[in-house]
Amino acid sequence: MKKHAFFIHPRTIRDFGRKVGVMSGIGEAWGMKIPGFILHLIMRVFNCLIRWFPGLMICSSYEIEADGVKTQGYILSVYMTAKQMSERPLKAAKYILDAALFAQNKLGVDVIGLGAYTAPLTSNGTWLVKQPGIKCAVTHGDSLSAYTVVPILEHLPGLTKEKLGESTVAVIGAYGLVGRAVTLLIAELRPKKMILTGPKLHKLNKIRDEILAHNSIAEIDIYSSSVSGPDEAVSYREALRSADILVLSTTSNGSIVAADMLKENAVVVDMSQPHNMGPEVCEARPDVLRVDGGYVRIGQHPNFDMGPPYGVTFGCHAETITLALSGLNGHHVGPVDPAFAKEIWHKAQNLGFDLAPLTNFSIPICHKAILGKGERATVYAHAV
Repeated sequence: MKKHAFFIHPRTIRDFGRKVGVMSGIGEAWGMKIPGFILHLIMRVFNCLIRWFPGLMICSSYEIEADGVKTQGYILSVYMTAKQMSERPLKAAKYILDAALFAQNKLGVDVIGLGAYTAPLTSNGTWLVKQPGIKCAVTHGDSLSAYTVVPILEHLPGLTKEKLGESTVAVIGAYGLVGRAVTLLIAELRPKKMILTGPKLHKLNKIRDEILAHNSIAEIDIYSSSVSGPDEAVSYREALRSADILVLSTTSNGSIVAADMLKENAVVVDMSQPHNMGPEVCEARPDVLRVDGGYVRIGQHPNFDMGPPYGVTFGCHAETITLALSGLNGHHVGPVDPAFAKEIWHKAQNLGFDLAPLTNFSIPICHKAILGKGERATVYAHAV
């Protein structure tokens, strides 16, 4: 039986509060209510204490079975928030390497999956696999995560292939690790128009040329998100306001979407962790439907609440499990290959995994919420 480990970290200081609540016996909900300055102080003390140990904690041990095959899994948390990792990348990389060596040498894992910022902080895994002593397979898991955008669009009620062919789809973060694969996969669905955004125009031009070399799309516009003046800012916002579907795929630390940036009755697919669109935007724009991207239903629970509903996990975690169950060897790091994204999706489906029911901040979305004009983001059901 192959073993695997999946790396996570507190997305924000509130995630750290959840663990403090569990460890102190007051519970996750109360832990998240601890004032931020106290949580920062606790985390600072904690980081001082783990100076002589790997900067990680074993959050859970679990077993997953599918198609008659089992894998032993572990969830390991690197104790730095997304913001802290961005500010101290060298320290974050050391913690991630320590966690990888611990998982490999102490837990005996065969596959390591890099969740959230542990992927970009290791150059999407390419830095990690070059480090001395790393012998197990490493994946950033973003191939499966990226592919979920396809069944999400296919499962949106009312969004037929013909209607998608009449729609404008914008991708924010169009050339990043997940964003590039998402962009290329959406292009294969032949929307009427695509809008691609990101800080660097030369990379946007490159991904546009890559699309046009293999797909016939009537129109592709590119806009730099690093606007340098008021005119560019207006053009950027107007372009996004023309999108019927917005796909968010950046490594930003928080919400990058404002209420006035969205078209009436737009659909937003948020592929990012931490999320690129906050709940305050949903409240301000009840006509807009926000959908969690990258969620996969595995029907089993890893004995730790990472945010998705019960029996559902992140695509990058599901890919790690799929690789372990399928007995696949080798690293899957660096740029996402859309062909491998399709392959790993089919392997996951063969194991009984599939797209999770559509949710908004992990709350199931009622079909009435999807179809009801003007009340889409505000009406939910406890089951779908």
